[in-house]
Amino acid sequence: MPFARRAFLAATTTPLFAQSPARKPVIVATCKGDHTVAFVDPFSLQVLARVPTGEGPHEVCVSADGRTAYASIYGVAGRPGSQIAVLDVDTRKEIKRVSIAPMRSPHGIVECRGKIWFTAEQSRAVGRFDPVSGQVDWTMGTGAWVSHMLVLKPDASKLYTTDIIDNTVTVIGLTAAPGRPPVFRHIPVRERPEGIAISPSGHEVWAGHNVNGDISIIDTTRDQVVHTIPNSSKMAFRLAFTPDGKTVAVAGATAQELLLFNAATRELEARIATPGSVPQGLLISPDSKLLFTATGPKILKVDLTARRLAGECAPGDGVDGLAWAS
Repeated sequence: MPFARRAFLAATTTPLFAQSPARKPVIVATCKGDHTVAFVDPFSLQVLARVPTGEGPHEVCVSADGRTAYASIYGVAGRPGSQIAVLDVDTRKEIKRVSIAPMRSPHGIVECRGKIWFTAEQSRAVGRFDPVSGQVDWTMGTGAWVSHMLVLKPDASKLYTTDIIDNTVTVIGLTAAPGRPPVFRHIPVRERPEGIAISPSGHEVWAGHNVNGDISIIDTTRDQVVHTIPNSSKMAFRLAFTPDGKTVAVAGATAQELLLFNAATRELEARIATPGSVPQGLLISPDSKLLFTATGPKILKVDLTARRLAGECAPGDGVDGLAWAS
């Protein structure tokens, strides 16, 4: 084959644009005690970076493309926060802080369909930040005291908050049929609801209680409690569904244990002791094989297949919220 033809074929079979290497997964963790966000390798548990933020970052979420993290800057006693910190996951640097004023004390924060949704505890409200416009483009009162954590249905049709003082879960409809008002309801539940999780299908919401460790299960079609698991632990502080929808993890904070429930049967399948550590924030890897829990000074890793502790690290003081970026 003539040299010119070989050169032409080589040029035409070479990609015009080199593909960027796959982004390595990273855990983004808020450390409210030292006012930082940490980046941690989920496999080696090496702390990759610690980034200063505003006072008291509590919860965190990550954009769908894994490039941007959003941390709620809750504030500290006597100085409530009114900001969301925006961080670049690749460079591990803070990009900016978004004001949510006049709302105060942002806490629960989640990403859904490209928008960032958050609670504002002291304002008894929820809000939505649009990363494209850079603005808070929607707010609504919950009418309840201490609306703490929130979840959304995957299609962003409804939002649910746990209302710690009022002993309710507030449901807010974000869409409505023509001629009908959106749903707005306070669902009575057991005492001190705080943790909340929604099934990957969006059909069930599980709310955990800080008194007696009860778990209220809500049918999201009827928006009613259809089942209660009593006394799961001394405190059902946080909950998380595995992405495959098969298991619900519960942080039994005061009992220093993690509980694993079968999501279909609602039966307890395993207890994993965390002696000396108080499980709080929960995170489960996309393949449903690893669980991570924030315990204040540490992050613990759990092998969900073997159902045992598999490592730990200390990324900062007051580790609280966890999110997965990849």
